[in-house]
Amino acid sequence: MIGTLQRYVTRELFKTFALTAVGLTLVFTLCGGVMNMIQAEVLSAVQLAQLVAHVLPISATLTLPISALYACAMVYGRLAADNEFDACRASGVNIHRLLMPAFLLSIFTASFTYTFSNHLIPEMIAQLDAMVRKDAQRIVYQLLATRGYGRYMGYVLHAGRTEFIEHDANHHTIHIERAAFIELEGERLSRCGTAEHALIEFLPDPDTDMPTIQANLFNIRSLDVTRNQFMEFREQPFDPIPIPMERRLNPKWLTLPELLYFQNNLAELPTIQRYLESLRRLIRRAQFYQYVYESLTGPDAVFRAEDDRVAYEVRARQVSQELESLRPILRGVTVVETRPDGTRRIYESEDCRIEVERARGAPDVHLLAIRLRGDATMRDVTVDRNATAVQRDMQLDRVALPETIPGNTLDLDVETLVGDIRDPASFNRDLPPLGLGPRVEEARQRDRTEIIRAGLKIAGIIHSRLAFSASTLIILILAAALGIIFRGGQLLTAFIISFVPGLLVVVMNIMGRQLMENSGTHLTGMTLIWGGLVVLAIADIVVLGRYLKR
Repeated sequence: MIGTLQRYVTRELFKTFALTAVGLTLVFTLCGGVMNMIQAEVLSAVQLAQLVAHVLPISATLTLPISALYACAMVYGRLAADNEFDACRASGVNIHRLLMPAFLLSIFTASFTYTFSNHLIPEMIAQLDAMVRKDAQRIVYQLLATRGYGRYMGYVLHAGRTEFIEHDANHHTIHIERAAFIELEGERLSRCGTAEHALIEFLPDPDTDMPTIQANLFNIRSLDVTRNQFMEFREQPFDPIPIPMERRLNPKWLTLPELLYFQNNLAELPTIQRYLESLRRLIRRAQFYQYVYESLTGPDAVFRAEDDRVAYEVRARQVSQELESLRPILRGVTVVETRPDGTRRIYESEDCRIEVERARGAPDVHLLAIRLRGDATMRDVTVDRNATAVQRDMQLDRVALPETIPGNTLDLDVETLVGDIRDPASFNRDLPPLGLGPRVEEARQRDRTEIIRAGLKIAGIIHSRLAFSASTLIILILAAALGIIFRGGQLLTAFIISFVPGLLVVVMNIMGRQLMENSGTHLTGMTLIWGGLVVLAIADIVVLGRYLKR
């Protein structure tokens, strides 16, 4: 008899669960982000079908626990409203045994949520990311058409009217009318201008997986801010720019094994590697500035820089340093330039700046720039010692930064850079100074804070996922028991019964995960995440052991 009753309850429970899950999943998928993508009008039917196939499992992971809660409250509430549990109790049937279908549904839902959220969905996100990156040209077009401008490295392009032209499967062109552009050197404006129209071509590279952007501007009016010169061109091509195709890992889309690995090897997380590499570049720049200052104030009082194209000897009457960056400030400067062909020039200026800059189009390559300011003079002594050219500002040819800085013995390992990143207690602890200026020390403290926060965020994601998956084992039994007690056979009653415990779990989970991202509230957040399950477990014991017997 008990087997027949359990099969009956199971059939009704899983029927309601399946219908609710299908309905909610379709609503979440088609009425949410996918509809916005359809309105973008840049996806083909095949791409849209692929997108929906990837989004459906993600939506199902969110809707299945809700559907299971509603099904338990609805089915068991309807049975109680029809007095079927009273009949079972009168026949000597243990009501607790009728909760076995709800327990089986909770195991299925917990297993599904755990497997998908920790293993399958991150893989689907990676495939979705690869699918989007594969069609990068349409993304660039959509960006220019909707936002009106795009920025990459040192270039900013504004588009008045944009048209997408598809030549074949691998060759696409974006035609822009009424274009404007800006070129930046670091954060300083270098050149700006307008063009009647522009063509942006996406050319596949057979040797790599990175497509290349080739841009041409036509009928250009340009202002060179550095040289204060206005120019007009009929056509100007820009250097080809490769589009990086690597996937930037977001911790919330990592699988559980990946999260556990990066939690123990935090410095290998790509985001952290970028922090550390940026910090190393900043330290190397400060070390170079310190070397220039020491060279100019040392016994020889001369700084030398050279590569295979040009060599410089710099002398200055007065040398000082900026407090923040240690960049040298020179007064009364004489620069001797020597080239391999024997050309020798002497530059003189009252003011000079020596700076390290990134090479345009190659962010990992650094160059040394020497700028003369304030009525700078130049004498080409190989031609005429008396002929002197005077110019307000002069920009000398850049030279490559040396691979090694003389006198540098600092080992830039992770512990030297940011201290012990595995200990959240060191979040606000001061680092031993490196003696390279306030800017370096502020960057070290800031990066150490971000790195430790990333580790705490990973820990919060792990605990949040595990607690959310485990919560269904407890909350479905509670929803079924509350449905019996309140006889929630009506739609509104079942919804409220399933909504309140689910809301408690979600709110405590989100609050706990956010608190775990800060070192001061890390343990509080962990307690809050798992405390919700403890509260529900106590509620299960009280409801099943006391109220349900009545």
